[in-house]
Amino acid sequence: MLLLRMFTSCCCLWVFGLGQLEQTELSVTRATDESAQISCIVSLPCFSNTAIHWYRQKPNQQFEYLIYVETNYNQQPLGGKNKKIEASKDFQTSTSTLKINYLKKEDEATYYCAVWI
Repeated sequence: MLLLRMFTSCCCLWVFGLGQLEQTELSVTRATDESAQISCIVSLPCFSNTAIHWYRQKPNQQFEYLIYVETNYNQQPLGGKNKKIEASKDFQTSTSTLKINYLKKEDEATYYCAVWI
């Protein structure tokens, strides 16, 4: 079983009181070759116009930028990982979801959602 830890990150939303990011699950455990989904609730008045960025950090390593999503039709994955890693936005619930497909041991990490303001 693989453990994916999740934390919320944001560059300046909290500092200026502009909004809040919330990941409701603290961890997700899935078997190898399955998929995992991580959700991030974004309390921001301009959610529909805001890009949600996703990162991960493996133990004792630097942050790795994964993908950002502005609309469900505009995903920008890093390094052509679009089959492995996908991101979406649900405009009704102000939620962004990261989906990691074909899980492998190397996917064990702490995953972060972020908004740049």
